[in-house]
Amino acid sequence: MNIRILLAENHELMRTTIWDLLDNHPGMEVLAAVDSSHSAVSLSRQLKPNVVVLNINMPDLKGTSAISRIVCASTAPKLLALSLYPNRQYVKRVMAAGASGYLLKDSVHEEMFCAIRTVACDQIYLSTKLEMPKYLQWFNYNKTPDFIHHL
Repeated sequence: MNIRILLAENHELMRTTIWDLLDNHPGMEVLAAVDSSHSAVSLSRQLKPNVVVLNINMPDLKGTSAISRIVCASTAPKLLALSLYPNRQYVKRVMAAGASGYLLKDSVHEEMFCAIRTVACDQIYLSTKLEMPKYLQWFNYNKTPDFIHHL
């Protein structure tokens, strides 16, 4: 069964590139690609994807607001946040808003596939480029827990 994905990215080049990568990857299907957070909120309720891949830095709606609106539905999808920022406090706010994963935009595409599969399986994913000890303090762990996956 394919992982059904809604992609929300306001930069056209990024959006079409990610769409092509995902749609040509076995086990993944892009239902739609939108250029605004408002559209992502609306279509996530209508299309009922398994995963929403959301650029959390879009101009129309604050990332944490979009996340909480998407994940509050009774049939809420898992949310993978895309960002340029490895800032610990930023990651913490995004995850607290309800994201299941945080992927930096400078990650390789294999990591994106892994992140999507991980959050689709109801597990947490943090980008491999994040400095794990800092983030594990937030989760109150001394070692990487089993539910946090990396490539």
